Amino acid sequence: MNAVIGGVGIVVLVGLAVLVGTSMDTETQRVEWREIAQERRVRRQELEALRRERERVREERLLLEGELERLCAQAAGLCDRCPLRGFRLR
Repeated sequence: MNAVIGGVGIVVLVGLAVLVGTSMDTETQRVEWREIAQERRVRRQELEALRRERERVREERLLLEGELERLCAQAAGLCDRCPLRGFRLR
C-alpha cells in the first residue's frame, strides 16, 4: 500500500513539474512574442517614415525640375555674348 501511495505521489509530483515547466515555457514565449511584436511596430513606423521622406523628396525633385525647365526657357532668350547662354543646367 505504501508503494502505491509513493508511486502516485511521484507521478503527481512529476505531473506538477511538467505543468510548471510548460507554464514557464509558455510565459517565456509570450515575452518573446511581445518583444517581436514591438520590434515589428518600430520597423513599420521606420518604414512609413522612409516612405513619407521618399515621397517628399520626389515632390521636391518634381518642383526643381519645373524650376530647371523655367530657367532653361529663360536662358534661350539671352543674347549671344551672355556668359550664361552656354551654361547647361542639365
